[in-house]
Amino acid sequence: MNDDIYQWLGHGWKNIPGKLMHVTVGPAGVWGVNKMQNIYKFQDNDWVQASGRLKQIDAGGNKFLSGANGLDDIYCANRDQTISNSINVAYNNIEGRLKYYTCGPWGCWGVNAYDDIYYRYDVTSTACQGSRWQQIDGKLAVVEVGTDGSVYGVNSQGQVYKRKFKMFCLCHHFPRPDFFFRGVKGE
Repeated sequence: MNDDIYQWLGHGWKNIPGKLMHVTVGPAGVWGVNKMQNIYKFQDNDWVQASGRLKQIDAGGNKFLSGANGLDDIYCANRDQTISNSINVAYNNIEGRLKYYTCGPWGCWGVNAYDDIYYRYDVTSTACQGSRWQQIDGKLAVVEVGTDGSVYGVNSQGQVYKRKFKMFCLCHHFPRPDFFFRGVKGE
């Protein structure tokens, strides 16, 4: 792989200058990481290197950033850090170890080196660290949360799964993480 960056422009792909191995787009903006785990923010039509090192990064939370480094340490940056034009980002370390960590409107999801699935409670744009973990039944190599709250995952055999939406109650519109995945075909 050559780590070229592309942007979809409605009718085709346009190459954007730079080399990244992971790019994320969400409420926190457009961010990416390269092979050296350097973090970049797309700002003023250019990639600007930001402080820190991550192997994987996610901009899907409510204008906060999350990700994991090469040691599977988990980090996030609150909203005040991502909406700023500053390249000096203050990251919060989150307890535990995950190889992939992704956030959406109702919390964050991650998988560890053993493909165990975890959900993080009480994550907000001003307190991205959240409060506690819940392990979810199943095994996934990667999990990803969309800005609409949809959760997809891929297991080590390359099979795709989608989370079933269940609510704690209709009054809170909060999805229960303990009802999780089913196979997806052609979605």
